[in-house]
Amino acid sequence: MSKRLKIKAKSEGTLVLDAQGLSLHVDGDEGMRARLVDALVVATAALCTPPVLLVTSDRSHVPALCKAAEELPGSPKVKIVNV
Repeated sequence: MSKRLKIKAKSEGTLVLDAQGLSLHVDGDEGMRARLVDALVVATAALCTPPVLLVTSDRSHVPALCKAAEELPGSPKVKIVNV
């Protein structure tokens, strides 16, 4: 675990992914697999040093997740570039 991630987790809380979501992924649920890849990408971007640029072809889930992540204390604005 990176030093930045440890500091962020101690000072601002912890990001937790729901067990049901992980269970669906393990069971092969394609929708959950896609939502999990999106959530992990945005969670990673939200922990990065700004400026943060996220390149994606997703025009629905990723922008919504980025907007929600920006409301977390200390999270940078993530600029999205659609490809």
